[in-house]
Amino acid sequence: MPRYYAGRAEVRLGMWISSGGGKVQLLEEVIADCTACIQGEPGRVQAYMTRARAHRLKRAYDEAERDYRKGAQLQPSLRALVERELQEMTDEQTRGNP
Repeated sequence: MPRYYAGRAEVRLGMWISSGGGKVQLLEEVIADCTACIQGEPGRVQAYMTRARAHRLKRAYDEAERDYRKGAQLQPSLRALVERELQEMTDEQTRGNP
């Protein structure tokens, strides 16, 4: 069942992006699906990374950073990607836009 939540979260995130980002409710659903997936399968890297993107899009940067770092902890090959994402988030905060 956790894979179902992870897959649905990815679809919802794609819907949010393709809709131009106007529906915050979709991001909340992405976060809820990822959380359900993580509760069922705590080692599921995809769920942490997807939830991090959703948090970032909501400008919930602390939560995004936590999930990005957990994803990199679980899959060390993602460290460089995560460091780039974290740097971009810092830049976004400095500029004041997502």
